[in-house]
Amino acid sequence: MRLRSVRLGAHGRGEADAPAYTLATWLEVTDTAWDHGIVPDESQTPRKAAARIVRLGLLEAEASEAVHRLAAAVEQVLYAPHPRLTAGLAEDARRVTDALGARASRTARLRALLAPRSAVRVAWSASAYWAALSARLAARRESLLRRPSGQNS
Repeated sequence: MRLRSVRLGAHGRGEADAPAYTLATWLEVTDTAWDHGIVPDESQTPRKAAARIVRLGLLEAEASEAVHRLAAAVEQVLYAPHPRLTAGLAEDARRVTDALGARASRTARLRALLAPRSAVRVAWSASAYWAALSARLAARRESLLRRPSGQNS
């Protein structure tokens, strides 16, 4: 829940923050879709991913339009020379995530709440952090061992 509030929160919504905010909102939608059984396909464009979420999530017109607006905002961030902040992204994301939950079975909703598939991203992030830290410490240790005797840091 904390990650969702950070992604969809009201902080940092200036023009300079538009790309990060838009991509975080899109990630929230794709993660929620993943939690409800729609495995992300990173090779697809945002437009194709939105169509896939609509098709597999059995989304109604309002949620379908919302996910396509989000995809258009992501494409603008990725491909426009000067991306702008698009109004209503958080509301669109909530509309889509609510629709995905409404269309899911009770078991799927409970699994998405208690053991979300997208939580693996946290593990991946922690693993990358520890790998980078280990590499830095190993490099530091090696540089200390190579220092000629009599030299202090």
